[in-house]
Amino acid sequence: MSNRLSRDTHELPLINEGETRPQSPDPDKRGRLYRWYTGWRFTLFLAAAACIIVLSFNLGFLLWAVARHHVEGDRGTLYEGDCDRVKQLSTGLHLLINILSTTLLAASNYTMQCLCAPTRKDIDKAHEQGNWLDTGVPSVRNLFYLSKRRSIMWICLALSSTPLHLMYNSTIFSATGAYPYGVFAGHYSLETKNIDDLVVSQQSAAEAAAFERLYQAAKDKTLEIMDNVKCINAYATTYQSKHGDLLLITEDVNTTNHYDSIGIQEVYDPFISASPYSWICPSNRYNCPSLIPDIKSRAENDNWTVVVDQKWLPVPEPAHSRRVDFCLSVKLRETCKLQYSLPLTISVIVVNAFKLTIICCIIISMAEWPILTTGDAIASFLRQPDKYTLGQCLVPRWGLKKAPHRLGDSTTDGMSRPNYDSRPYSEKQRRKAYAVSGRVWVMLFLSYVPFALRDM
Repeated sequence: MSNRLSRDTHELPLINEGETRPQSPDPDKRGRLYRWYTGWRFTLFLAAAACIIVLSFNLGFLLWAVARHHVEGDRGTLYEGDCDRVKQLSTGLHLLINILSTTLLAASNYTMQCLCAPTRKDIDKAHEQGNWLDTGVPSVRNLFYLSKRRSIMWICLALSSTPLHLMYNSTIFSATGAYPYGVFAGHYSLETKNIDDLVVSQQSAAEAAAFERLYQAAKDKTLEIMDNVKCINAYATTYQSKHGDLLLITEDVNTTNHYDSIGIQEVYDPFISASPYSWICPSNRYNCPSLIPDIKSRAENDNWTVVVDQKWLPVPEPAHSRRVDFCLSVKLRETCKLQYSLPLTISVIVVNAFKLTIICCIIISMAEWPILTTGDAIASFLRQPDKYTLGQCLVPRWGLKKAPHRLGDSTTDGMSRPNYDSRPYSEKQRRKAYAVSGRVWVMLFLSYVPFALRDM
């Protein structure tokens, strides 16, 4: 008992009876300008300014885009033309978007740290009740001991930050133009023929129009000559953006004036079409991509064949194969679009304004200084020692967790405090990993399990 009185007598004079200590880490009472332009409040002011800049850019972009570019189906086109140019513009805009979104997330993150950081009043209240709070780290646990208003604002900022990067990056996107095309088989002398002398196994108006385009390109001598492997590589693609109608040159014809229609390959729709290039492997359209290597191998050996349907004849004949010698292709100009999503752009602006509103509310309404860092806590406890834990500077982490709700002796002012057992200083070294609880380590390793299983 004498040891306890001696210890308390030595430490209690640091607190003068009836004295009120400031909650701010800065003990000096400064003017209003100092209050607004220093410390955490000034950093929040910078965060709000950053949100205003980002919001101004987003609003300006939306007004400019809607005014100058027609919106169709919730999409607007910013630029249409050369694909290399579109790629450069897309890269530059996404770089800017990531800078702006990171700025918003940084401002939101600092605000969340201010919200979950306890004030000295919160710490004293927790210690009085035998509890403890985290300082110097973002702590979700603290939210259970802070005001509901701060907890709700923290949750709102967290929920609005989660989809921000995804929505922001998805506002701008590029689209490549895809073309349907017709495929025909016949003699290489198409350009020397008169179209009225040609016999085409057409079955639809689309096939007739495709053959007319192919014939005109042959007369203009603009067809591109490709060997079989190059032809397969060019047309075995999901969306055709560089090549159009195709003529497969074959000598397996009864007359040089006869051309077979292989079919029209429409722009691929996964909900309708079996394959984006089913004419290459008609025998197994649902598994065509896996057959391409084998077809290329046969093409290298001059043994590539395509199936021709003869049902168009007055007396239908069964389908038969044509061996392909080489290809003549209509070369098309590749065009791309740089587009933006109007709903996503509006959503980003709403989230941006929402975050700005919360930050401004905190700047105006939060009067007490949050203890953001360990240094803030040390400075606060040196100026105003904690009356509930006097003499317990060597209490370990596990001691604090076991002590709550086990109240012991009273302090000189009549207040009860937890009965933490004092411990002598030990020179035993501990590894850094000991600072983190075993439960946290287990949760960390478990979070990596899905990624490990995915790569197996």
